[in-house]
Amino acid sequence: MAMKIKSSLFDELEFDEKDIITLEQGMIGFDGLKRFVLMDFADESVFHWLQSIDEPDVGFIVSEPTIFDGDYTFVIDPDLKDILRIEKEDEVVVMTIVTIKDSGSSVTGNLLGPVIVNASRHVGCQIALEPGKYSTATPLRQIEAEQMQDKEKVGCTA
Repeated sequence: MAMKIKSSLFDELEFDEKDIITLEQGMIGFDGLKRFVLMDFADESVFHWLQSIDEPDVGFIVSEPTIFDGDYTFVIDPDLKDILRIEKEDEVVVMTIVTIKDSGSSVTGNLLGPVIVNASRHVGCQIALEPGKYSTATPLRQIEAEQMQDKEKVGCTA
């Protein structure tokens, strides 16, 4: 069933109800926002828009973490795996919240707080990894455009 919301950023957005991703625990710092829809900016863009359905004026730029760290890996806690009902690794989608500053001259990703989604069931959560290995402001890697189009899968183990 098609749904519509009004946003100050995009005016009116239309999406299918089946595409809603539910983050039961909300996003870190945005606990009350639990329903989101993932939208593309352009066909070839590595960036996407994670739009809140609960608060239409809130959304996040997201991307695959490997554009910030090609060796990005972590293990999903077994309890979280159960909560998200992950049965196979190919159900897992990992997204990084992206920050763009200075008119685009500074692009960083929050590798410390990935958003993990079970794409088959449209449920997910944002987690906080142990500090030390990753940062909340990891700079975008300087890689060739063809590498960005042919991105590798995030190395997380479910």
